[in-house]
Amino acid sequence: MMRLIRFGEMSKLTKGQKNEKENLEWFGSHLNRLKAPNDEDFKEFLDKSERGIEIKPHTEVIYNSDGKVAGVKKVREGKFNYYVEAKRWRGIFCDSARDKVTGEIIHRAEYEEGILSGDMPYYVILGGCDDEPTPLSVVNYMKKSLFGGMDKELIESVYQQICQNQM
Repeated sequence: MMRLIRFGEMSKLTKGQKNEKENLEWFGSHLNRLKAPNDEDFKEFLDKSERGIEIKPHTEVIYNSDGKVAGVKKVREGKFNYYVEAKRWRGIFCDSARDKVTGEIIHRAEYEEGILSGDMPYYVILGGCDDEPTPLSVVNYMKKSLFGGMDKELIESVYQQICQNQM
């Protein structure tokens, strides 16, 4: 379990907390049009999430006609926490939901769908077409979550190739 921080100590984040912040800001970058990430939201997120207290999201996922994620809209009143919303989006893109009894996939992560269909290869997901590669904290999360960690070596190999090409 990560160490809880006191308010006013944002510069004293643990390495794990810094990685989580970077990770969530990457997955939540499309939320910037609703609200920019800020230290107050991250403090609240850490305070609750590290103690296992759920904060309900204030947005709803919008899907287009072919079932792909098209965007987000605000649906609940109250305090909008950037990091809570970003964590939800990270789950949509990287975490497949499985039945607890049978282990069968109920909902496959968006990135897994894209990889399986060939529409979104690892090269694209990991930033091969961008000016700079995806942050390492995000890559490490993907190595653990996508396909239950089975593609860990492949993700690492593609990421190293991207980093070499962009130097």
